[in-house]
Amino acid sequence: MPDIAAIAGVTSALNAALDISKTMLGVRDQALFQAKSIELNREIITAQQNAMAANAAQANLVERIRRLKKKFLIWKNGRLRRRGMN
Repeated sequence: MPDIAAIAGVTSALNAALDISKTMLGVRDQALFQAKSIELNREIITAQQNAMAANAAQANLVERIRRLKKKFLIWKNGRLRRRGMN
């Protein structure tokens, strides 16, 4: 399961980007529009970074599950062998 904080970060950044985009639609001043454009890009980058962090967390969890399954199978096979020997 991905990191909840990373998912929340993605959601927050995307919501901020949406709000900035809505503001940009009504802006007539070029300087303000440019400032909002920079702010929008910053929020998009933040969303991308949080999405990548969530993806990395998920990959780590998948790898951890794989290792635990392998350990469990080794344990289970050893236990079955010991039962067969008794």
